[in-house]
Amino acid sequence: MSGNPDTAEIGMIWAQTHTGVIGDAGAMPWHLPEDMAHFTATTRGAAVVMGRRTWESFPAKYRPLPGRQNIVITSDQHAAEQIRELGGHPVASLDEGLEVASGSAAEKIWIIGGGQVYAEAVQRGLADLAVITVIKSSASGDTSAPALTEDWELTQRDPAAGTHQGANGLEYRIETHRRNRGLTETTSPSRHAVLNADQGAARSADQGADRKADEGADRSADQRQDQAAQATSTNLMMLGLGGYLILPFLALFTVTLGFVLVLNDRILPGLAFLFVAQIWVAGGLWAHLKRRRLLQEIKEARGASATPEAPGAAG
Repeated sequence: MSGNPDTAEIGMIWAQTHTGVIGDAGAMPWHLPEDMAHFTATTRGAAVVMGRRTWESFPAKYRPLPGRQNIVITSDQHAAEQIRELGGHPVASLDEGLEVASGSAAEKIWIIGGGQVYAEAVQRGLADLAVITVIKSSASGDTSAPALTEDWELTQRDPAAGTHQGANGLEYRIETHRRNRGLTETTSPSRHAVLNADQGAARSADQGADRKADEGADRSADQRQDQAAQATSTNLMMLGLGGYLILPFLALFTVTLGFVLVLNDRILPGLAFLFVAQIWVAGGLWAHLKRRRLLQEIKEARGASATPEAPGAAG
Protein backbone atom coordinates (compact mmCIF):
# COMPACT_ATOMS: atom_id res chain seq x y z
CA MET A 1 0.00 0.00 0.00
CA SER A 2 1.37 3.39 -0.97
CA GLY A 3 0.72 6.72 0.70
CA ASN A 4 2.11 8.39 3.78
CA PRO A 5 1.21 6.32 6.85
CA ASP A 6 1.72 9.35 9.10
CA THR A 7 -1.14 11.30 7.52
CA ALA A 8 -3.93 9.11 8.83
CA GLU A 9 -4.10 6.48 11.56
CA ILE A 10 -5.74 3.21 10.52
CA GLY A 11 -8.13 1.72 13.05
CA MET A 12 -10.75 -1.00 13.27
CA ILE A 13 -14.05 -0.66 15.09
CA TRP A 14 -16.63 -3.33 15.88
CA ALA A 15 -19.03 -4.60 18.53
CA GLN A 16 -19.00 -8.18 19.82
CA THR A 17 -20.40 -10.38 22.54
CA HIS A 18 -18.06 -11.39 25.35
CA THR A 19 -17.59 -14.68 23.50
CA GLY A 20 -16.50 -12.92 20.30
CA VAL A 21 -19.66 -13.06 18.13
CA ILE A 22 -19.95 -10.00 15.85
CA GLY A 23 -22.83 -11.04 13.59
CA ASP A 24 -25.38 -13.53 12.44
CA ALA A 25 -26.73 -13.77 8.87
CA GLY A 26 -25.23 -10.40 7.98
CA ALA A 27 -26.70 -8.53 10.96
CA MET A 28 -25.92 -8.05 14.64
CA PRO A 29 -27.94 -10.30 17.00
CA TRP A 30 -28.54 -7.52 19.52
CA HIS A 31 -29.84 -3.95 19.63
CA LEU A 32 -27.74 -1.41 21.52
CA PRO A 33 -28.49 2.22 20.56
CA GLU A 34 -25.63 3.47 22.72
CA ASP A 35 -23.15 1.54 20.59
CA MET A 36 -24.66 2.96 17.40
CA ALA A 37 -24.19 6.47 18.79
CA HIS A 38 -20.60 5.60 19.79
CA PHE A 39 -19.87 4.25 16.30
CA THR A 40 -21.32 7.35 14.62
CA ALA A 41 -19.40 9.77 16.86
CA THR A 42 -16.12 7.85 16.50
CA THR A 43 -16.16 7.52 12.72
CA ARG A 44 -17.71 10.87 11.74
CA GLY A 45 -15.42 12.88 9.48
CA ALA A 46 -13.19 9.89 8.74
CA ALA A 47 -12.78 7.58 5.77
CA VAL A 48 -14.48 4.21 6.36
CA VAL A 49 -13.45 1.05 4.49
CA MET A 50 -15.83 -1.91 4.34
CA GLY A 51 -16.76 -5.02 2.41
CA ARG A 52 -19.70 -5.03 0.00
CA ARG A 53 -21.97 -7.07 2.26
CA THR A 54 -21.36 -4.64 5.11
CA TRP A 55 -22.37 -1.82 2.77
CA GLU A 56 -25.50 -3.71 1.75
CA SER A 57 -26.43 -4.40 5.39
CA PHE A 58 -27.10 -0.69 5.96
CA PRO A 59 -30.64 0.57 5.26
CA ALA A 60 -30.84 2.37 1.91
CA LYS A 61 -31.22 5.79 3.54
CA TYR A 62 -27.84 5.33 5.29
CA ARG A 63 -25.92 4.46 2.12
CA PRO A 64 -23.49 6.11 2.05
CA LEU A 65 -22.94 6.73 5.75
CA PRO A 66 -23.26 10.51 6.11
CA GLY A 67 -20.26 12.65 7.01
CA ARG A 68 -17.74 9.99 6.00
CA GLN A 69 -15.95 8.91 2.84
CA ASN A 70 -17.42 5.45 2.12
CA ILE A 71 -14.97 3.07 0.47
CA VAL A 72 -16.42 -0.33 -0.44
CA ILE A 73 -14.46 -3.45 -1.43
CA THR A 74 -16.07 -5.49 -4.20
CA SER A 75 -15.04 -7.54 -7.22
CA ASP A 76 -18.54 -7.35 -8.69
CA GLN A 77 -18.56 -4.74 -11.46
CA HIS A 78 -22.34 -4.35 -11.41
CA ALA A 79 -22.28 -3.78 -7.65
CA ALA A 80 -19.40 -1.34 -8.10
CA GLU A 81 -21.48 0.77 -10.47
CA GLN A 82 -24.40 0.83 -8.02
CA ILE A 83 -22.08 1.80 -5.17
CA ARG A 84 -20.63 4.63 -7.27
CA GLU A 85 -24.09 5.89 -8.23
CA LEU A 86 -25.11 6.05 -4.56
CA GLY A 87 -22.03 8.06 -3.62
CA GLY A 88 -19.67 5.33 -2.42
CA HIS A 89 -16.17 4.65 -3.76
CA PRO A 90 -15.78 1.05 -4.96
CA VAL A 91 -12.34 -0.59 -4.83
CA ALA A 92 -11.07 -4.07 -5.68
CA SER A 93 -9.10 -4.84 -2.50
CA LEU A 94 -8.38 -3.75 1.04
CA ASP A 95 -4.99 -2.42 -0.08
CA GLU A 96 -6.63 -0.25 -2.71
CA GLY A 97 -9.23 0.92 -0.23
CA LEU A 98 -6.60 2.02 2.28
CA GLU A 99 -4.62 3.71 -0.48
CA VAL A 100 -7.68 5.70 -1.59
CA ALA A 101 -8.45 6.61 2.03
CA SER A 102 -4.85 7.71 2.70
CA GLY A 103 -5.09 10.09 -0.24
CA SER A 104 -8.12 11.84 1.26
CA ALA A 105 -8.13 14.72 3.73
CA ALA A 106 -9.35 12.45 6.56
CA GLU A 107 -7.11 12.30 9.62
CA LYS A 108 -8.27 8.77 10.49
CA ILE A 109 -9.22 5.68 8.52
CA TRP A 110 -11.61 3.16 10.01
CA ILE A 111 -12.07 -0.43 8.85
CA ILE A 112 -15.71 -1.20 9.73
CA GLY A 113 -16.30 -4.76 8.53
CA GLY A 114 -17.03 -7.38 7.89
CA GLY A 115 -15.39 -10.40 9.47
CA GLN A 116 -13.11 -11.29 6.55
CA VAL A 117 -11.90 -7.71 6.17
CA TYR A 118 -11.14 -7.47 9.90
CA ALA A 119 -9.26 -10.78 9.79
CA GLU A 120 -7.13 -9.68 6.83
CA ALA A 121 -6.28 -6.38 8.52
CA VAL A 122 -5.15 -8.16 11.70
CA GLN A 123 -3.22 -10.95 9.95
CA ARG A 124 -1.35 -8.51 7.72
CA GLY A 125 -0.75 -5.91 10.41
CA LEU A 126 -2.52 -3.14 8.48
CA ALA A 127 -4.10 -1.41 11.49
CA ASP A 128 -2.67 0.01 14.69
CA LEU A 129 -5.86 0.72 16.60
CA ALA A 130 -8.90 -1.38 17.53
CA VAL A 131 -11.93 0.06 19.33
CA ILE A 132 -14.17 -2.77 20.50
CA THR A 133 -17.55 -2.65 22.22
CA VAL A 134 -17.82 -5.83 24.31
CA ILE A 135 -21.46 -6.66 25.07
CA LYS A 136 -22.54 -9.06 27.80
CA SER A 137 -24.80 -11.18 25.68
CA SER A 138 -25.21 -14.91 25.11
CA ALA A 139 -26.34 -14.34 21.50
CA SER A 140 -24.98 -16.82 18.98
CA GLY A 141 -23.92 -16.06 15.43
CA ASP A 142 -22.04 -17.17 12.34
CA THR A 143 -19.32 -14.49 12.33
CA SER A 144 -16.64 -13.96 14.98
CA ALA A 145 -14.26 -11.13 15.74
CA PRO A 146 -10.63 -11.62 14.72
CA ALA A 147 -8.24 -12.73 17.44
CA LEU A 148 -5.82 -9.88 18.06
CA THR A 149 -2.22 -11.05 17.87
CA GLU A 150 0.24 -10.84 20.76
CA ASP A 151 1.56 -7.46 19.64
CA TRP A 152 -1.75 -5.81 20.56
CA GLU A 153 -2.13 -4.24 24.00
CA LEU A 154 -5.23 -3.10 25.88
CA THR A 155 -4.61 0.60 26.55
CA GLN A 156 -8.01 1.83 27.72
CA ARG A 157 -11.20 0.41 29.17
CA ASP A 158 -14.43 2.39 29.52
CA PRO A 159 -15.55 2.16 32.25
CA ALA A 160 -12.32 1.31 34.06
CA ALA A 161 -14.21 -1.29 36.11
CA GLY A 162 -17.60 -2.89 35.65
CA THR A 163 -19.83 -2.07 32.69
CA HIS A 164 -22.13 0.56 31.26
CA GLN A 165 -25.82 -0.33 31.05
CA GLY A 166 -27.85 0.52 27.97
CA ALA A 167 -31.40 1.82 28.16
CA ASN A 168 -32.65 -1.66 27.21
CA GLY A 169 -30.67 -3.35 29.99
CA LEU A 170 -27.71 -4.63 27.95
CA GLU A 171 -24.37 -4.27 29.74
CA TYR A 172 -21.27 -3.32 27.77
CA ARG A 173 -17.80 -1.87 27.94
CA ILE A 174 -15.61 -0.17 25.33
CA GLU A 175 -12.02 -1.34 24.94
CA THR A 176 -9.22 0.42 23.08
CA HIS A 177 -6.34 -1.75 21.87
CA ARG A 178 -3.17 -0.52 20.21
CA ARG A 179 -0.58 -2.49 18.28
CA ASN A 180 2.97 -2.31 19.58
CA ARG A 181 5.08 -2.41 16.42
CA GLY A 182 8.26 -2.59 18.49
CA LEU A 183 7.01 -5.76 20.15
CA THR A 184 6.29 -7.27 16.73
CA GLU A 185 9.84 -6.59 15.54
CA THR A 186 11.73 -7.66 18.69
CA THR A 187 9.74 -10.56 20.13
CA SER A 188 11.36 -13.95 19.58
CA PRO A 189 9.46 -17.12 18.63
CA SER A 190 9.76 -18.49 22.15
CA ARG A 191 8.55 -15.22 23.58
CA HIS A 192 5.61 -15.34 21.15
CA ALA A 193 4.73 -18.79 22.46
CA VAL A 194 4.83 -17.59 26.07
CA LEU A 195 2.72 -14.56 25.24
CA ASN A 196 0.23 -16.73 23.37
CA ALA A 197 -0.05 -19.10 26.32
CA ASP A 198 -0.45 -16.24 28.80
CA GLN A 199 -3.05 -14.53 26.67
CA GLY A 200 -4.90 -17.80 26.12
CA ALA A 201 -5.03 -18.42 29.87
CA ALA A 202 -6.14 -14.83 30.49
CA ARG A 203 -8.86 -15.10 27.85
CA SER A 204 -10.09 -18.36 29.36
CA ALA A 205 -10.22 -16.81 32.82
CA ASP A 206 -11.97 -13.71 31.51
CA GLN A 207 -14.49 -15.78 29.55
CA GLY A 208 -15.21 -17.92 32.59
CA ALA A 209 -15.81 -14.84 34.73
CA ASP A 210 -17.84 -13.23 31.96
CA ARG A 211 -20.01 -16.34 31.58
CA LYS A 212 -20.86 -16.30 35.28
CA ALA A 213 -21.55 -12.58 35.21
CA ASP A 214 -23.48 -12.94 31.99
CA GLU A 215 -25.77 -15.61 33.44
CA GLY A 216 -26.74 -13.22 36.23
CA ALA A 217 -27.02 -10.30 33.80
CA ASP A 218 -29.20 -12.33 31.45
CA ARG A 219 -31.50 -13.34 34.28
CA SER A 220 -31.76 -9.74 35.45
CA ALA A 221 -32.36 -8.51 31.91
CA ASP A 222 -35.02 -11.17 31.35
CA GLN A 223 -36.73 -10.21 34.59
CA ARG A 224 -36.67 -6.53 33.64
CA GLN A 225 -38.03 -7.31 30.19
CA ASP A 226 -40.79 -9.50 31.66
CA GLN A 227 -41.73 -6.77 34.13
CA ALA A 228 -41.74 -4.14 31.38
CA ALA A 229 -43.87 -6.35 29.13
CA GLN A 230 -46.32 -7.03 31.96
CA ALA A 231 -46.54 -3.31 32.80
CA THR A 232 -47.09 -2.43 29.15
CA SER A 233 -49.82 -5.06 28.81
CA THR A 234 -51.52 -3.73 31.95
CA ASN A 235 -51.33 -0.14 30.68
CA LEU A 236 -52.84 -1.13 27.34
CA MET A 237 -55.68 -2.97 29.07
CA MET A 238 -56.46 -0.10 31.46
CA LEU A 239 -56.31 2.50 28.68
CA GLY A 240 -58.59 0.33 26.56
CA LEU A 241 -61.11 -0.10 29.37
CA GLY A 242 -61.02 3.57 30.24
CA GLY A 243 -61.05 4.96 26.72
CA TYR A 244 -63.55 2.59 25.14
CA LEU A 245 -65.86 1.51 27.98
CA ILE A 246 -65.80 3.29 31.34
CA LEU A 247 -65.36 6.93 30.29
CA PRO A 248 -67.81 6.72 27.34
CA PHE A 249 -70.40 5.14 29.66
CA LEU A 250 -69.90 7.90 32.25
CA ALA A 251 -70.15 10.55 29.54
CA LEU A 252 -73.36 9.07 28.18
CA PHE A 253 -74.84 8.75 31.66
CA THR A 254 -74.03 12.34 32.66
CA VAL A 255 -75.26 13.75 29.32
CA THR A 256 -78.55 11.89 29.72
CA LEU A 257 -78.92 13.05 33.31
CA GLY A 258 -78.02 16.62 32.35
CA PHE A 259 -80.66 16.74 29.62
CA VAL A 260 -83.25 15.25 31.96
CA LEU A 261 -82.54 17.96 34.53
CA VAL A 262 -82.65 20.72 31.90
CA LEU A 263 -85.97 19.45 30.53
CA ASN A 264 -87.35 19.53 34.08
CA ASP A 265 -86.34 23.18 34.44
CA ARG A 266 -83.40 22.42 36.68
CA ILE A 267 -81.08 24.39 34.45
CA LEU A 268 -78.00 24.91 36.63
CA PRO A 269 -77.65 21.27 37.81
CA GLY A 270 -78.32 20.13 34.25
CA LEU A 271 -75.58 22.38 32.84
CA ALA A 272 -73.19 21.16 35.55
CA PHE A 273 -73.77 17.55 34.52
CA LEU A 274 -73.28 18.46 30.84
CA PHE A 275 -69.97 20.11 31.78
CA VAL A 276 -68.87 16.98 33.64
CA ALA A 277 -69.81 14.94 30.57
CA GLN A 278 -67.35 16.99 28.53
CA ILE A 279 -64.63 16.09 31.02
CA TRP A 280 -65.45 12.37 30.60
CA VAL A 281 -65.31 12.78 26.80
CA ALA A 282 -61.93 14.54 27.01
CA GLY A 283 -60.63 11.79 29.31
CA GLY A 284 -61.78 9.11 26.88
CA LEU A 285 -60.07 10.90 24.00
CA TRP A 286 -56.85 11.20 26.02
CA ALA A 287 -56.91 7.49 26.87
CA HIS A 288 -57.46 6.63 23.20
CA LEU A 289 -54.51 8.78 22.05
CA LYS A 290 -52.28 7.50 24.86
CA ARG A 291 -53.03 3.88 23.94
CA ARG A 292 -52.41 4.59 20.27
CA ARG A 293 -49.05 6.19 21.06
CA LEU A 294 -48.03 3.27 23.27
CA LEU A 295 -48.88 0.79 20.50
CA GLN A 296 -46.77 2.85 18.07
CA GLU A 297 -43.81 2.81 20.49
CA ILE A 298 -44.09 -0.97 20.80
CA LYS A 299 -44.14 -1.31 17.00
CA GLU A 300 -41.07 0.92 16.63
CA ALA A 301 -39.20 -0.99 19.36
CA ARG A 302 -39.87 -4.30 17.60
CA GLY A 303 -38.59 -2.84 14.33
CA ALA A 304 -35.47 -1.38 15.92
CA SER A 305 -33.42 -4.50 15.20
CA ALA A 306 -32.49 -2.94 11.86
CA THR A 307 -29.26 -1.13 12.83
CA PRO A 308 -28.94 2.05 10.79
CA GLU A 309 -25.37 2.94 11.65
CA ALA A 310 -23.23 0.12 12.91
CA PRO A 311 -20.47 -1.94 11.33
CA GLY A 312 -21.77 -5.02 9.52
CA ALA A 313 -20.76 -8.57 10.30
CA ALA A 314 -20.38 -9.82 6.74
CA GLY A 315 -17.44 -9.23 4.46
